[in-house]
Amino acid sequence: SYPQITTIILPGSRLTRSDLEWMINETEWVPYLQSFVKKGGRILGLCGGYQMMGVRVADPDGVEGDPGVTEGFGFLPTETQIESAECKIVSPRNGVLFGTDITVDGFELHCGKTWEVDEDMGIKEKTQPLIQFVDKSTGEIHYDGMQCGGNISGTYFHGLLKTKTMRRRLLLPCGYIEQEQAKNASTTEVECDPLDKFAHHLESCGLNFNVLVDMMNLPSN
Repeated sequence: SYPQITTIILPGSRLTRSDLEWMINETEWVPYLQSFVKKGGRILGLCGGYQMMGVRVADPDGVEGDPGVTEGFGFLPTETQIESAECKIVSPRNGVLFGTDITVDGFELHCGKTWEVDEDMGIKEKTQPLIQFVDKSTGEIHYDGMQCGGNISGTYFHGLLKTKTMRRRLLLPCGYIEQEQAKNASTTEVECDPLDKFAHHLESCGLNFNVLVDMMNLPSN
């Protein structure tokens, strides 16, 4: 049997509205996620997953398909409007987890804008940004993403989970960090890239990369 699930990550999507409608209309994910959250489970939405967690996703210009509006999961009081590739935001980011001195290093990549909406959604918990960063070109402080109730969060920030500290903060059960403060993991640790670690693991299992390279007709290093 699988170990107890503490966190569900909703990843990005090239077709946010289409995938959102599929999840709502053709799967049992919505009631499962709602039950999971009520029991204290954590959900982290990344990029398109962050967009899905709001009230609605609108595509008035039909960038991803037919123009229209799709109802979101409603975990965050946000609304997203899909924009064309010409408006795509691609930028390296260095910031901190909001309200802490825990540093994050990654990049922002998305088509569309997400903002907070003032609607009665029955959300009693206070919301706040997830990431704070400084725009290097202007020196202005900006915020990305949103967190609510300690167990729901979403962001456009890619590379958020590269360090153990951030994984502990965002993926472990609520209250775990407080219970384990004696361990005091460094907030500035630098780790091996997760993909490199995975590659080393595969090598240790006997996977022959040269065979894979030959199958893909790629130049061998």
